[in-house]
Parts: sequence; structure tokens; C-alpha cells
Amino acid sequence: YSVTGVQTCALPISSDIDLPAQPLIALNDLTIEDNAILNANGTDVKVGRNFDLKTNGTYTAAANTTWFIGNQNSNIYARNNSVPAPLKFYNVNISKEQTFSPGTYRTVSIGNTGRSTDPNNVNNPAIEIQNNLIITKGEFNSYRNRIWLKQNLEIIDGRITANATNPGRIVLNGTSLQTIKGPLYSQVNIGIVELNNSNGAKLITDIAVTDFYLNLGTMNLDINNLLVTQQIYTSGTFDASLMFYTAGNASDGGLTKYIDLSTGTTGTTYLFPIGTIGKYSPLIVTQANTKSSNGYLTVRPVPNYHPGTTEDRKSTRLNSSHRIRTR
Repeated sequence: YSVTGVQTCALPISSDIDLPAQPLIALNDLTIEDNAILNANGTDVKVGRNFDLKTNGTYTAAANTTWFIGNQNSNIYARNNSVPAPLKFYNVNISKEQTFSPGTYRTVSIGNTGRSTDPNNVNNPAIEIQNNLIITKGEFNSYRNRIWLKQNLEIIDGRITANATNPGRIVLNGTSLQTIKGPLYSQVNIGIVELNNSNGAKLITDIAVTDFYLNLGTMNLDINNLLVTQQIYTSGTFDASLMFYTAGNASDGGLTKYIDLSTGTTGTTYLFPIGTIGKYSPLIVTQANTKSSNGYLTVRPVPNYHPGTTEDRKSTRLNSSHRIRTR
């Protein structure tokens, strides 16, 4: 059974379809009705507009890539709201055509199906991506849902956004080290990220996030910069097994946080839970007085004495320091 170049493909109720070697291409909608099964058998599936999995439908991706293509915005509907992540992809590649405005992207969004918008609700996750999420060109909107990602995230040309109220997030919850890579020409914002992987994650390029939830594992910044424009959260206690860490060079990109002193008072503290490999060396900034000022502070830990430490004072000084930059 093969469907190529159709405007809309709806798999009928109680059907069971296996795809042959050629990809399935639906230029508009792909709908899997109740009790229907689409087994991709590892064959790529390309969708021009909406991917709609009905409550009792089944999509078996195997080791394929599901593409979102064309010149239309797309929605992904996972309609069984009684279970977490009822729609499971293997690889997802968003490869939309460019709009007339270079800074505007065509969007692939998680569609509203009435699923809980509480990120702590067990059924809040809408989809699971069992391997990689690649944004070749376009924008991915997680709406108000958590997106389970088991392997790597790469953005070539695009961004990740979420709904302003109860925003969704990308959850890195694989079982091996995961990587995040953005374009080399800009520090792209990937919205809200949650790390929940005991093997951790690693930045390949500079990345910006709105919020970062560091719940399990370590986030390896390597030589790159992570810019957090709002807050860092954790469900645990920061230490050497739950921290951000750099390569330990004075030239590393480090961890950058936005600080608004007008929201604090005298004695308010701002924590940078950072270190180097195997060593947790956090920086705590204490506000001296109430002040209407804001900006960004970058911290780069260095596992060595401060450059101004003389030999006769090394016995009374910490063998570590922080390079700090404000802007």
C-alpha cells in the first residue's frame, strides 16, 4: 500500500497498513483514525500540514524519520489524553520552506487536544521522539506540553518556542549522553529545557534557553556558552552530580544568567550552580542594596589559582577561581 503526493491521507478505521520501501508523502494532512495502524517499517513519512493520531490509532515509526515539509504551518495532534506521549516518533526532521521574511519561520506546533497543561501532570507529555530532533528550517512550538527527547537536538536554521502561559519544554530523558547543537552563526534560543538523564547532556555550540530545569545529570557546557534568560530550577540539590560544568579554561563560554536587581533587595542571592569536570564550585552573588538595574553575568570556573595569587599566598588560597563578566 503506497500513497505518494496526495493532498490528504486518512487511514480508515480498523485498517492495518505497512509501508513499502518508498516514503509516504502527504502534502496536506496525515490522519490515523481510531483502531487504524500505520506501520512505517522504517520508511520515511513526510507530512505537509497536520499529523493527527486519533485516540485509538497507532503509529509505528520503527527506525524512520518523520518529516514536516512544505509551505504550510503544521499541527501534531496526539488525541489520547489519558496516557503520556501516546504518539511516538523515531527521528523528526522539520524542513519547512522559507517564508518571504528571513526572520520568520513556518511552524510545527503541538495541537491542543484538551491534554493537561500542568507540566507536573503525568499525562502532560504529548509526544516522544525516540532518537533525534533536527530542525533543518522552521520553528517547533511545544505549546503547553513536555516533549520527551531520547537522543540529540540539532537546529540548523530555526528555533523552538512555547505557549506564553504554562509553556511546554523539551525534556532530555534518554539513557545515554545527549547533545544540543545550534547554528554556528547565532546563539539560538531553544525555549525551556529539562535535563532528566543520569548520563547528562553536552553543548556542541553556544545555546540560549528561557528556563533550564536541571533535575538529573550534569550539563556539560564544554567550551561553549549557555545563556539563561530567566531561571534555573532543580528538583534536587546541586552538587558534583547535578550541575553545569565547563572545560575549565579561562576562555570558555561559561554560564550566563540574566539578573534583575529591581526584583531583589539587600541580601538577595543569585546562584550559579557551576563547576568543572568532577568538581562543583558554585558562585553565589549577593545583592548589596536595592537598585533598579539589570543585565547579564557570565561565570567561568577555572580549576587553578587566581592569576594574582603570589607563591607565598598559595597555601592560604583556594586552588580555583572564577572569571566573571557583566554586560
